[in-house]
Amino acid sequence: MQINKKIIFFIVALLLCGILIYVLLPSAKYDASGDEPLQTPAVAVLPEESHQATVPQSEIARLNEPLPTSEPNLAGVYDELKRRADAGNAKAACRLGLELIKCHENKLIRDADGFDINAKKTGDPNVDEMMDKMLQAYLSTSKRCENLDVSQFEQRTKYLRQAAYANIPVAMINYASGLSFGKGITAMRDPGFDQWRKDAEHIANQALRRGVPEAADLYYSAYSDDLQPFHALITDDPVKAKAYGLLVAELHGYPHLKGNNSLSDADFRKAQLNSEAMYRNYFQSKAAPSRPSLFSLGINPFLSEPGIEPCTN
Repeated sequence: MQINKKIIFFIVALLLCGILIYVLLPSAKYDASGDEPLQTPAVAVLPEESHQATVPQSEIARLNEPLPTSEPNLAGVYDELKRRADAGNAKAACRLGLELIKCHENKLIRDADGFDINAKKTGDPNVDEMMDKMLQAYLSTSKRCENLDVSQFEQRTKYLRQAAYANIPVAMINYASGLSFGKGITAMRDPGFDQWRKDAEHIANQALRRGVPEAADLYYSAYSDDLQPFHALITDDPVKAKAYGLLVAELHGYPHLKGNNSLSDADFRKAQLNSEAMYRNYFQSKAAPSRPSLFSLGINPFLSEPGIEPCTN
């Protein structure tokens, strides 16, 4: 039972990696829900290192070809996905980035102190069922990531960033969240971390303005706590947290987020007005579509939805 707890605690720790980062990162000033009327959604443009401009003419016709069919092992399609991504194919970059992130996450789990693939049952049916699902997902991802090395895993944020700047929602959300870096001081040693710190708020704001529901979730959490890397870039603010909480309530139908537990009447009304403006301007006053969360289709190797292609605009 003790081993099972260690595994659970480690996975939770992956989601709490922002605590150390919060101590070391400067607070950010950017705000997507200010007092001024919200502006028309903007479109992100890939900066400086735009790939498309350098694509040989002979390659351009192949950029829109269907991606290679899924192989049992990522190594079997890695070179082709990388070739297309490097030539400017954003969907290839998205798929490669997400696949490498899951390989990286699996490695962190495998290397965790106390991880034991042969851990005994706890006797609690709910815990044992969850552990069985986690184990099967771990084994499946391990098989898919065979014959790849750490240097290839380190390319994950590069390709996810490319796809994020091409406005692919699942890439925008998972890149902006910063969860792909792992946890603690290890995250800040990642070669893509400094670039992410410059990009994250811009990408999250673009996702919000383009009507991606998970962006509202991301900002709600960021203004409420400091448990993830992106949260560490945002200064906590109860009024803004409430504005996003109300927006999330409208998008997902969460009535428990609609109440006013601590704000003055004036601040609560301010939050309401900002929430209503975002809901109207960015989401056309429509609830979020019924589909798996982009977070579940992103970094978490235990929550992937089989048969779903996440890398769509």
